[in-house]
Amino acid sequence: MQRKALGLEDAEALRETVARQVTVSRTALSRYLNRSLGERPRLRGGLRGGAPTDYPMASPLRTSLRERYRRLYPLDSDDAFERQVRAWQAALRTPEVELRHLEARLQSLREDLAHWVGTSPGRQRAAQRLINAWRGDLDLPLADGQEVATLSLAGLELEDADLVSLTLPDDFGHIRQLDFSRNRALTRLPATLLARFPRLYTLRLADCRLAHLPRVATPTELAWLDLQGNRITWGAVDQARLDHYPNLRLLDLSENPLIDAPDITRLPLLHSLHLVGCSLTQLPEGLASLHEPLALDLGENQFTHLPDDLDLPEDTGRALRLESPWLSARVHLQIADYHARTGIDLLVADVEYEDLLDESSPQDWQIWTELPLDYRRSLRVLAESEFFLRHPEQARTELWRRLRRLQADPALRAQVLAQPAGLIMQLPI
Repeated sequence: MQRKALGLEDAEALRETVARQVTVSRTALSRYLNRSLGERPRLRGGLRGGAPTDYPMASPLRTSLRERYRRLYPLDSDDAFERQVRAWQAALRTPEVELRHLEARLQSLREDLAHWVGTSPGRQRAAQRLINAWRGDLDLPLADGQEVATLSLAGLELEDADLVSLTLPDDFGHIRQLDFSRNRALTRLPATLLARFPRLYTLRLADCRLAHLPRVATPTELAWLDLQGNRITWGAVDQARLDHYPNLRLLDLSENPLIDAPDITRLPLLHSLHLVGCSLTQLPEGLASLHEPLALDLGENQFTHLPDDLDLPEDTGRALRLESPWLSARVHLQIADYHARTGIDLLVADVEYEDLLDESSPQDWQIWTELPLDYRRSLRVLAESEFFLRHPEQARTELWRRLRRLQADPALRAQVLAQPAGLIMQLPI
């Protein structure tokens, strides 16, 4: 009776009607899902624990993750977020889970530092800088032409006990420059603390009270080491530690009572060496092994003599500065003899004349080399004059006009050279 009510006379008519309805329903459903017939539907997003799919993450979830990421790393761009998400997915990690881990680590760091801080103002300031560093809120100064992410804990009046009790997680591998300068009661850096900074390119410890060179986690990474103004007297311990820094490019040990000079033979990449005011009586070993040095400042020492067979590469000799009021008469004679033989002045480095010689021509250089050496050295005061500081190009142009005029008039040249070099810009020339 029901088949007749539906207009179906027999079982075969019923099967045909059902089949037709199924086909219509599948076609409508396929249009709704925008998929071809027979295509299996895919889940949106990735499967936890499995490989990521190529189906885009739902927009609301993506936005939520981006906002959470920005709360962790406020200075990172959208591109940085997208790169990080792709990196997680490539490593078969779920972005939501990874963000949850990072949020927990930051919260743990905040709690640990809050416990460490106590009532110390210096620790409070240090804690905030450490949190900023974790979040990527860093200065990016240049070192050897490259940006280095910098954590500065300088001038916070930190003491040994502060650093011994400071426990940090392994989340600071992005820090390339660490600055503890001007913590004047600091006598050492715990190796356990430095181990949290495995990629240090620059370590600054100026004006502290260290008695020895520090030991960093990865010595071959370190390129700049600034220990100016500490209490280091050079010995076997410090030499052994220095030899573990084969890629150093800058070493500053000025204003330390070294007495003995470090041996830099194993530092062939060193381009800047500063040993000013270190009570040295002899030159460091290894000067001749340096490649393309820029500044070798050994001034304000008490050198008693130079090696009789001193024969430095030209670029090393031109980078060297030995100027000091405490040089022996013998050293002055040796410097004069070296200049007479090579044309290189070991007392004053060429770099000290840069402001005067900038953009000078080969003809100007000839005029310069024919000036008496003492007069040439004395002309350096011009670079500190108000005229040069305010109008360097105009001042340099006028200086060279005068020097060329002297070269063309021997009588006038003799009169001017008899006057103090600092007056050359005031004399009627």
